[in-house]
Amino acid sequence: MKKLKLNFWIFSVLLNVLFFTACDPNDKEGPVDFRITSQEFEDGIMIVRISEDGTTSFTIETNLPAEFSIQFPADEYEISPSGEFSFSGSNTHINVFFVEVKREGSDIDKKILPVILTNRPQEYRKVVNSLVNFQNQNKELALVLRHMEADVGSDREDSGLDEWWTSCDPDVARQLSQSGKNMSLLIGNTIKKLDIPVGQGISSQMCRASQSLESMELGLSILRLKELNPLAEFDPENAFSRASDFLPDYMSQEEMLLVGGHFNLILGNPFYEQFAFFRMGDGFLLEKGSQGQLELVGGVPNEIWRAMLYSDFY
Repeated sequence: MKKLKLNFWIFSVLLNVLFFTACDPNDKEGPVDFRITSQEFEDGIMIVRISEDGTTSFTIETNLPAEFSIQFPADEYEISPSGEFSFSGSNTHINVFFVEVKREGSDIDKKILPVILTNRPQEYRKVVNSLVNFQNQNKELALVLRHMEADVGSDREDSGLDEWWTSCDPDVARQLSQSGKNMSLLIGNTIKKLDIPVGQGISSQMCRASQSLESMELGLSILRLKELNPLAEFDPENAFSRASDFLPDYMSQEEMLLVGGHFNLILGNPFYEQFAFFRMGDGFLLEKGSQGQLELVGGVPNEIWRAMLYSDFY
């Protein structure tokens, strides 16, 4: 009988050991907090300064062993399986590529990491941080965008129509291309992903500007103002100065303001020298200061939206 009791006791101990081993939270098959630990990583993106000597090298570091491969564009960049990267080139404003980071030994735990190579890392870190953490920072922000790609039709000042610039007819005024509409939708999808509240949009009276905001599919209320028009009769060199007078009135901590305009918004702009370029689809982020004045957070090249949208590290 004693032998039977002893065997039963041993069996119970073994059963408990097996049970707690199966429930071990440190078991390799259980959920693991797999993260990037590189100092260049912040707010879901690696932002790396381009070296001035012509070669930029860095290693993507993780808290657990991982394997790395370029996902896009695979034909332009290479990275070693251990995360070592080298790039030849200098004075590059912005290059973006995407790396698949896979936890070693796992076919499931893998994520897409965007990497930005730039000569303006501090500026873009500030921009990304302001956008990603909008709801936690109590800032009043306005995102000012040049209209998206627009190569359908042409502006016809000789059309004979009054206020021809308000027309959405490509035979009268230049309109967004499908590529431009897709670009707008990408920005809109990124804003949704980051859960940035928006409600008000302001644009010039030209269709390509207002449609750049409409195509984001954010349900915006859009106010079309002649003060933002780029045409000679509207004194384009002073468009930013005029905008500075009324934009603060539309800004709030509750919602980010969206502004759709044209190249004239950097003419006479006091921050002009801080922009690398201002292509169709590019923009800049403004913050209302303590005295109601507009201050520059930084330029927002359209590549940044794609990086934030496809990052798996939020």
